[in-house]
Amino acid sequence: MSYFLNFYSLFFHTVLSLLLLSCAHDPSRTLSSTSTLTEDFLKKVMRESSREEPFYGNVLVAHGDDVIAEASLGKASEEFDLDNTKDSRFVLASVSKQFSAGAIHQLLERGRLSLNDKITRFIPLTSVHPQNQKAWEKITIADLLGHRAGLMKDPQPDFINTSKKYRLNHLVSEIIRDPRLTSQKYGQFSYSNIGYTLLARVVEIVTSFDFEMYVNFKLLRPLKAFQSGLYHRSKIIKSLATGYYRNEDNHYQRLCCVDFSTNMGSHNLYSSTHDLLKWTQDLMHHHKSVPPSLLEFEGASKVDANTTYMNGLYRTSHPKLGLHFTHDGFSGGYATRVSFFPERDLTVIILLNRVNVFTAQNQIEAIHQRIIDSL
Repeated sequence: MSYFLNFYSLFFHTVLSLLLLSCAHDPSRTLSSTSTLTEDFLKKVMRESSREEPFYGNVLVAHGDDVIAEASLGKASEEFDLDNTKDSRFVLASVSKQFSAGAIHQLLERGRLSLNDKITRFIPLTSVHPQNQKAWEKITIADLLGHRAGLMKDPQPDFINTSKKYRLNHLVSEIIRDPRLTSQKYGQFSYSNIGYTLLARVVEIVTSFDFEMYVNFKLLRPLKAFQSGLYHRSKIIKSLATGYYRNEDNHYQRLCCVDFSTNMGSHNLYSSTHDLLKWTQDLMHHHKSVPPSLLEFEGASKVDANTTYMNGLYRTSHPKLGLHFTHDGFSGGYATRVSFFPERDLTVIILLNRVNVFTAQNQIEAIHQRIIDSL
């Protein structure tokens, strides 16, 4: 009997030792336990990044589904003296693009469209201003996802009224009638919000769903991301942090009168740090909502020697943390970053609702860098 007990004891300890050894050599498994990140550390970094403008917003760092540290600072509402909390929601600005790309990749997976489909399959040549029709004939779904369609960046104010609430079909009809729609940069990376508005319209045409309904039911609900949705100014949104900003004239003001329906597909989602963590985990691992193809970057555009772009994300390689996907967003009173490292299963989310137009980019970069340096 003692022989068998000794054998099983030796076997158990050998297996346990091997398991512990494998974990010790897997850096992604040890990241959360070795990190020095704490809530106090994040708050210190947030304050230090905002010498010229008080920090209003939330930051979250996670390893897998587990939150390593998170912190909230500043006001969600100065008018009502309400502080930001972990449940505060923020307009995502250009971070919204990856959700539009997610909808497109769902349709790609189901065979409803292909990356090589021309935009003329969905929006006829005759709908476009005659001056742009030759350029319009070239544009594919992949071109729109990779910002190489040769489109101008934003709808022009004399064609689009930013205080008006649009339906997506009416918005696109206005945009494509503008003779300035296209440029001479087809085939080169040239950032265009319009491209993602067109992709949102493609989703509507292919599915016969309203884009907002599609995003809510097909992208967000499978993730139980109930703190997220499409923003417009007339909607009552629980726990939405008000956007404040200091403009080019150094005037401090509250976001007012802009209806984000003019940026459908490119700018108008809102979310919280915890819902965005569900999103990055789905992109990296779970695929309850979005198929793996979104991160495969088929047909990606080259931005520079070290960076490619596709599907609402920049892809680079970090010397310490490996493959890196990221995107920032900036829009009247909000500044955002979603950043994740699949090889380490690391997510960093930064959401601000008080923005200095001159310093916001540097502020986000400084916070992100301090977090990465601490790992």
